[in-house]
Amino acid sequence: MRLIDWLHPRDRRVAAHKVAIMTAVAAGVMLFEALVRIAGGHTGDLIAPVTTSLALFAVAVAFLAVRREPSLVGRTLWAVLPVAGVVLIAALDLATSDAGFVGLFSFVFPALYAASQLRQPGVILISGLVQTACAVVVFTVLPPIDAVVTMAYFAGIGLTATLLLFQSVERTARLVERLEQLAAVDPLTGLVTRRVLEEATRTALSRSPDVGTGLILVDVDHFKAINDRFGHPAGDEVLVQLAAVLRGQCRSTDVISRLGGDEIAILLPGMHAADLPDRAEALGVAVRGLTVTLPDGGTTSLSVSGGAAHAPSHAGDHRSLYTAADIALYEAKRSGRDRIVVSTGTSRVIVGPGPSSTSGRPEELTGERPVPAGPAQP
Repeated sequence: MRLIDWLHPRDRRVAAHKVAIMTAVAAGVMLFEALVRIAGGHTGDLIAPVTTSLALFAVAVAFLAVRREPSLVGRTLWAVLPVAGVVLIAALDLATSDAGFVGLFSFVFPALYAASQLRQPGVILISGLVQTACAVVVFTVLPPIDAVVTMAYFAGIGLTATLLLFQSVERTARLVERLEQLAAVDPLTGLVTRRVLEEATRTALSRSPDVGTGLILVDVDHFKAINDRFGHPAGDEVLVQLAAVLRGQCRSTDVISRLGGDEIAILLPGMHAADLPDRAEALGVAVRGLTVTLPDGGTTSLSVSGGAAHAPSHAGDHRSLYTAADIALYEAKRSGRDRIVVSTGTSRVIVGPGPSSTSGRPEELTGERPVPAGPAQP
């Protein structure tokens, strides 16, 4: 199984496309050689280019056939095909006693494929197989001295090209991975970004339709005043320490996202609607007990306003779930801050010791309430 993984390409679709291009080019070169021979009246040596061309076309078709196949059979074919291609090229060269440029030319393509599409173990394996197969051909067909010289040239050029291409691909892969990480993680707080949250929400809604999914949106109360009084570095530190507290209150399956500014979302997959107020209250209590140490050595206390909603109880998809939580967040700000309002459909439950809930017990608000024209403001 480890061997199959080594020989599996980084991306099947890209690999199939690259193989199709490389094999088509190689087959075209071989056919061009055949046409040149025919035009020159040399029709006796057409077996090698014609048979090699047909073999290359067959390899291209085989790769395209398994490009979307994720099963074990497909993965096995991806591992077998490059090895089979090298063996086939060697067999054709031996059958036609062709150890010249035409015969050795096709060995370049399996090496290029490995360097551009496989990870390091696969590159080493295929490159070693190519060099071994080439050595078998040249030392079988050519006199010893000619074989040594030919093999030295082929090994030097082939291994150098493979190494340089692989290093370039690796650098590009690391850069892409880094860019994807930057796009997925907020660099200040280490929380995931809105894009990741949206994808996670869709997944959670599809996987737990019976139990349901909770979403809590929180804003730091008077965050602008903190920035104005203590400076933006202090505001950044508030967000960093708030993120740390929220992580400590959440399960490993929960997703915490910084949506922008001081707005943070907590996605709670597998959450019953009846349990949502308790989770919201626990988050509010944890934040309320936080004393933030500022960069200048001073301290400040912290509170948040939040809105919580549940799917499918209050919403049917990720957009309506966010809207329901956002409306509840607006209600928390309008009714006095330092609280989390939990949507219960026709009513709202206030969780927290804010100005209109001195006992700290959940307080239910019923009746109509204004609907905000946009996202809640700090």
